[in-house]
Amino acid sequence: DEPPYPAMAPADVEELTDEAQDKQNSLKEQSAEAWEEGNHELALEKMTAAICLGCASALMYSRRAEMLLRVARPLAAINDCSAALAINPDSGKAFKTRARAYAALENWAESHSDFQEGLKIDY
Repeated sequence: DEPPYPAMAPADVEELTDEAQDKQNSLKEQSAEAWEEGNHELALEKMTAAICLGCASALMYSRRAEMLLRVARPLAAINDCSAALAINPDSGKAFKTRARAYAALENWAESHSDFQEGLKIDY
């Protein structure tokens, strides 16, 4: 069983203040650094904190989904990819990451479908 899904961006935040935007950027950088250093839990924690500030982009959800998939949390990765696609339906990265997550669950039909969509977009 997977742990609960990571928190999502609050729906009621329509715009970040300059201060909140700076904090979000800092958290994203800290997440990337932690990931590169092999501290995957800290990387996920920092990216989740960045997302929870609000106004999360499709790319932020896609990046976190990739992290989740690499730490064997495919259901949470699928959830984040679906959130990314709700923001940007043309995110090839989200389709391909979700396809890999479906493949990890041996859900071949959905995996194939998402790979096809992702490849169409990125072609």
